[in-house]
Amino acid sequence: MGWEYINGVAALINLLNMTEAAIERAGIKLYRGYPRSTALDSRGFYLNSNEIWCGVYYHDPLNVCLQIVDKTKFDRARLPSPTYDIEEDKDYITFSLGLEDCHFFSLNKDEQLETLTKFVKTSFEEAGKMRR
Repeated sequence: MGWEYINGVAALINLLNMTEAAIERAGIKLYRGYPRSTALDSRGFYLNSNEIWCGVYYHDPLNVCLQIVDKTKFDRARLPSPTYDIEEDKDYITFSLGLEDCHFFSLNKDEQLETLTKFVKTSFEEAGKMRR
């Protein structure tokens, strides 16, 4: 364990706080039942309902995800040209914002918030287009 731990934990918390601000700025309500989720492998927020989650997996902290949790109500084929990368497995459909790919860390605070807001808003809207 090195000294990077100190700044790394603070940076992850700042990213998650900024993600919550981006969700609010995008005009998306958090799920009232349990809006914030902290698990052994991730931390994030349930949006509008418990069907869509937005956050970060600890094993992949350079990607912010917007994830369709209840895949049975959504059809990936309804969105042939997504704006962001999408992965689908047996359980989830996941939109990803690669922080290195968009040069997130070279942006100033306002540009970072704008980038996250655009990702959350666009991915949430596109997830809605996949609803059966």
